[in-house]
Amino acid sequence: MKDNPFQPANRLTGATSPASPVPGGVTFTTTNLLKTPGTHGRGRFIVRGTDVRSSARGPFLQLSLGDKNGEVTAICWKGATLAEKLAIGNCVEIDRFQVDDFGPKFEVGELRLLGPGEFKPEEFVATLPANEIARNWTEFHEFMDSIRDPHLQKLRQKIWGDPAIGEKYKIHPSAVFHHHNYVGGNVQHVVGIMRVIEAVCHSYPKLDRDLAIFGAAVHDLGKLKEYEVGASIRVTDEGRMRGHLVIGAEWIALLCAELRAEGYPFPKPIEEDLVHMILSHHGKGEWGSPKPPATAEAMLLHLGDYIDSQTKKFLQDIESNINNPEGWFKRFDPDIGENRWIRTRREPA
Repeated sequence: MKDNPFQPANRLTGATSPASPVPGGVTFTTTNLLKTPGTHGRGRFIVRGTDVRSSARGPFLQLSLGDKNGEVTAICWKGATLAEKLAIGNCVEIDRFQVDDFGPKFEVGELRLLGPGEFKPEEFVATLPANEIARNWTEFHEFMDSIRDPHLQKLRQKIWGDPAIGEKYKIHPSAVFHHHNYVGGNVQHVVGIMRVIEAVCHSYPKLDRDLAIFGAAVHDLGKLKEYEVGASIRVTDEGRMRGHLVIGAEWIALLCAELRAEGYPFPKPIEEDLVHMILSHHGKGEWGSPKPPATAEAMLLHLGDYIDSQTKKFLQDIESNINNPEGWFKRFDPDIGENRWIRTRREPA
């Protein structure tokens, strides 16, 4: 097989860490658990799904286990009762996996729930290296510094002048699944959109470049309340009830109102533009936007968001399937409503 010309989208911390040996076997991660038939060992994972199924041998537990590297399925043949004790988000240690050609298996007594003090969230949540987070954060502020509109700069100070918001924004993920779903993913995604906007505004000077750049900065602001990071990235109750578009739009409107109450005359038209850009950035109703883009800057934000998120999603899918011997894999893509074939390598010219 020739070398794969695709480069990994990101080097996430620990994504290629070798397993550490333990007495009597190896320490398994989702990366190596399916690649070592005939071996046994232990591993620490977060529970991402439980499913009790039936077979000729009786009911059995199919457990979806995850860590920062991905997700695998393991079977416990006599473990149907375990499902009552496990919840999605539990962290577990399985002392002895038995791996064969059909996958990993374990016995009931070999699984142990981990208490809050027995693990660190970074064991299970993928994270960009600290230097890459810092680099993205610096570039984000360089874009924001370049905004000349004094009203947008005043709103910027209102948002990111709060240290709690600034620090959370800097390290927040952009999704649970799909794209940029790791610590530091939010700012990386925003900077990617800003680069697209900058290029397009260079070609079309009639666009309000300041508004478009600021719109990129706040378009996913609601995700700070939609997601929370612990041993996994999960959707909050507020996120399930309202979603980040509505949360973000209401948040911006509230901050603009606070500025006026403090005596600063923040223009209503700019507020309306920003709120509209947040509400319309998914592009259409079936993708979650209550309104389609109605301004050139809102359309540019939507397309910039789509370009960066979809490109990143492809690169992450390719990286996750980089060792596929066929050089192709198929997955269902909800954005197009059908299965999509994705190429993981190409022959060099």
